Amino acid sequence: MAEEFTDHPLRAQWLSVEEAAEEIVNFERRFGEKHLLLAWHAALPFILTPALVNLIRLNFLEKDAIPWYTEADFLLSPLCRSLGGELYQLEPTIREVLLYELEERAGTERPLEIATFLLDYLESEHPWKQREDFDQLQRWIAQAYLHPDLLIAALKSELERSDVTFEPNTSPDLADGLKIAYALELVSTKLEEQQHKLTLQQQEDFQYLQDATRLLAYYWSKDYSKLSQKIGGLKTQTIRKLKKAGSLGSFFEWLVTSNTAAAVAKITPAQQALLSELNDLKTSHKRRRDIGKRLSEIGDPRRGIGLDQNGLPDIEWLPVFQGGQVKIEKKNFKVAPFYIARYPITYAQYDAFVNDTEGFNNPEWWRDMPKEYQMQELYSKNVKPPNYPRDYLSWYQSVAFSRWLYSRLKGAELPNPDNSSKSGWIIGQNAEVRLPTEWEWQWAAQGGREQRQYPWGTWQEGYANTDEAKLNQTVAVGMYPHGAALCKAEDLSGNVWEWCLNEYSSPSTIKINDSTNSRVLRGGSFGGIAHFVASAYRLNLDPSDDYNRSGFRLVVCFPYPASLISESSGL
Repeated sequence: MAEEFTDHPLRAQWLSVEEAAEEIVNFERRFGEKHLLLAWHAALPFILTPALVNLIRLNFLEKDAIPWYTEADFLLSPLCRSLGGELYQLEPTIREVLLYELEERAGTERPLEIATFLLDYLESEHPWKQREDFDQLQRWIAQAYLHPDLLIAALKSELERSDVTFEPNTSPDLADGLKIAYALELVSTKLEEQQHKLTLQQQEDFQYLQDATRLLAYYWSKDYSKLSQKIGGLKTQTIRKLKKAGSLGSFFEWLVTSNTAAAVAKITPAQQALLSELNDLKTSHKRRRDIGKRLSEIGDPRRGIGLDQNGLPDIEWLPVFQGGQVKIEKKNFKVAPFYIARYPITYAQYDAFVNDTEGFNNPEWWRDMPKEYQMQELYSKNVKPPNYPRDYLSWYQSVAFSRWLYSRLKGAELPNPDNSSKSGWIIGQNAEVRLPTEWEWQWAAQGGREQRQYPWGTWQEGYANTDEAKLNQTVAVGMYPHGAALCKAEDLSGNVWEWCLNEYSSPSTIKINDSTNSRVLRGGSFGGIAHFVASAYRLNLDPSDDYNRSGFRLVVCFPYPASLISESSGL
């Protein structure tokens, strides 16, 4: 695989090749060779249904006597994840490895035959016929094998027709462009192999697509260093093309003209200098503490820490889209894709709730809780800078905030976490804002299937504000960027404990009611040694306990049934 593709920000959310190979080996060990043979053949379509898998088996594996039950075993295995409505999706790297093995075992003609079959199938009545985004994605995948020239032309046209509203002082909506970036990454390896079939102009168009979508992905992931490097390496001819790229043209023109991380992020030289120090592993704990305080004085420019132009908490939502299972107290909990906040809720953000006339003192946000803890008085003896994590919070006070913010964000839309579909998540319709369950929290902290002991991997002193730092206090959020999890969430270890939604003794209980059963906290704090800040460590406290080291962060996810969360409807 070309090096250009291996560091793609979207690909960073996928399994590594080694992990994908291990999943496939485990699948074969459990089910056998016939199941694996079906998996090879069913890997080419990215979106699967029971009917499609059945037809693939009947059309390509009839003579191999593959039994019918292999279909269900495959779709319900860890190789696939459910999208709902009898739709399934292969993990992207697992799909790539399966397709590589298919060509090795069955020859290069077999994928072409399956791609031809897929295009014919898309012309028939099929379960996602009304899902234009899925249908389009499947056509692109088939064309990567059969007609790479047509695919490049189609992607180029789609990119330049992307709908984007952009003003230099606002955040652009890049959902359409990211959809193209994701699709291109799914077929990039195959297109690389097919370059000898392309004309010189088509090869230039392919490079243009790579450059344009890479800029979008770096900007989306806030990787401004690589963004600047990419811009600096663009050819003049490519820059001219980007500036003419339909409605995205104005965005690309601004991006290319800025050409520095500071300009893109709108950071002053003084702020940039302080933030640059944070990326140096040699920066001491005390210096990180002081940097956070100084940023609070001159203005902390980082997104996800303060308030937006409407005075609401400006949460930076990070996708955690590889689902799986987490074992807690000998029970497996299934994790669906979700978004998680980059940082714990800060003082500035919690104060917005307190100061809102319909905020902290609104009984609606405290419903179903014990009467003595409704509008529970906040501990306010220690006033801390606005970019510090809000601590001294009880579980009740954390839930009340999440309900308030959920109500304020209704109607806001996020892309699907994996950007594979144009249809987004709309808060209040098919998504909600709430505290994470501890299995969601742990999945994000451990890097999903990587099962990291700590968010960054194995223990390393200097990666988090823990007892080893000897600061004996909280610091501003995000002072240890090198300690981020795979999903890029920061401070999951150390600084403050983080409340989770569920009960401690009965993890599957997530109701918000008048029970005073203890709830779960995760992540450790500035006072915890390495053992207590591990990704899988659990702590319990009474939900009314406003511990001096407890805070929280939020997630956006599919709603649980109301009966599982609250005695009343909704959160």
